[in-house]
Amino acid sequence: MAALSNARVRLSRASGARTQYINETLIPELRARADRSMLAELAELQRVIAAKRLASSVHVSVWSSKAIAGDWRGYCQAARSIWAMMEEQMSRERRIFGSL
Repeated sequence: MAALSNARVRLSRASGARTQYINETLIPELRARADRSMLAELAELQRVIAAKRLASSVHVSVWSSKAIAGDWRGYCQAARSIWAMMEEQMSRERRIFGSL
């Protein structure tokens, strides 16, 4: 269980750093030269990022080490929904940032 806890901490830190880079570097760079359509996409991306961060925070708080140990299958099912959300976000980011 310690290995899983360590992996979750590392993943959370990496995700936070990635989100910070997107919000503080990539989005401002694109916003400076964006048309109305791109501005709308960037606003939607920021909304999605905020929603993902909230969902991830809830997931981590609900699925403590004790909860995971008590319901491994339930945790795996809940984690799959988080992974799907992450895949969707990465696809959106590839579409938006692919031109950089």
